[in-house]
Amino acid sequence: MLTNESVGMRTLPKLPELVFRQFRGEQDYAPIVEVINANNANDGIQEVVILEEVINNLSPRDNWDPAADMLLVEANGQLVGLSEVEWRRNLDGDWLGWHHAYLVPHWRRKGIGTAMLAWNEKRLRESAALYADDQAGQHYFQVFSPESAIGTNSLLEAAGYEPVRYFYLMLHKDLDHLPEVNLPAGVSLKQADAEHRRAIWEAKEQAFRDHWGYIPKNEDDYAYWLNDPYQDLDLWQIAWGQDGEGKEQVVGIALNCIFTGDNARYGFMRGYVESLGVLRSWRGRGVGRALLVCSLQALRERGMTEAALRVDTDNLSGALRLYESVGFHVLSKDTIYRKLLA
Repeated sequence: MLTNESVGMRTLPKLPELVFRQFRGEQDYAPIVEVINANNANDGIQEVVILEEVINNLSPRDNWDPAADMLLVEANGQLVGLSEVEWRRNLDGDWLGWHHAYLVPHWRRKGIGTAMLAWNEKRLRESAALYADDQAGQHYFQVFSPESAIGTNSLLEAAGYEPVRYFYLMLHKDLDHLPEVNLPAGVSLKQADAEHRRAIWEAKEQAFRDHWGYIPKNEDDYAYWLNDPYQDLDLWQIAWGQDGEGKEQVVGIALNCIFTGDNARYGFMRGYVESLGVLRSWRGRGVGRALLVCSLQALRERGMTEAALRVDTDNLSGALRLYESVGFHVLSKDTIYRKLLA
């Protein structure tokens, strides 16, 4: 059991049935699924996690150890809340202490959320001190939160967090009427193959390298990506072209998927256009539009009636305009909050 000092609060919530503890391994997987889904349903977040997803998410990797970087909350022997932290550096050299928390509805407004936030910041301060170096850049606490998570957002703002970036969740509800696809000269779309996943990964990272907040990846990230239970190569749209030496290369990607848990819980027939990106030297030729429309066609052929995606509202490549031109409209808004780690 964790003490006031280890959590980072002067006084933990005075509830005799409440226990703050650390991650214990496999036995916590299923209860974590239940807590996250209860939290999301209460906050109007129509996203359902599955067991395989949680197992992959909790695999140890660089800068992330579930035994040290998670706080679990029990009430009467049952898991009711959890929080997680992880730090990364972006291309600008900023140290980003990402964190988030989940809490079932019945145990809210009792000081538990405040306790988890205090622990998250304390743990991230420890990591920042341990991995301090001479790189330029600031140190920030950072949280991604949907606008529907009103309680979380109020807690963050009261703790000094400020919005720094916004993202839209966009929806296309008419996959039966799509524009024509016109592939630019020198570009072909091919079925994704397992043996090409490394090339696809590298193209993805190169395409998103100049996006806001991009964080360089490593081999742990690649392994984590390979084990994503929602990878569906039959839905992926991969654009190939030739480099300056005439060698074939991946020039654009759309790594689409269907979140079966969401659809089962909420009665959707929805697919997601994921990681749509084009190499910088190939932008402005219609590659992104072709990938997008072909993605929608592939989702329709799989039986989906609608498609969703997320986009940075200030994306410099014109992605928002592209999505609107094809028929997407804004469904909701998400916010990235930051606080300077003094």
